[in-house]
Amino acid sequence: MALNQGGHNEIEGQGELPDLIVATQCFKRRQQPSDLLGAIVFFASEESDFITGQTLVVNGGSIMH
Repeated sequence: MALNQGGHNEIEGQGELPDLIVATQCFKRRQQPSDLLGAIVFFASEESDFITGQTLVVNGGSIMH
């Protein structure tokens, strides 16, 4: 398994996150470290053993594609 961080998300307790940004997200709150746990557990498990070259964005909907 190889993990590369390709982006940056503000997490509760790390700097200031303007209320305007939170107001435009799907989830109206700051990101918590626990919000990343599901993605980390999935990618560390055998369930993800056939996944390659993907980016999973965990950001509460602040950026939607």
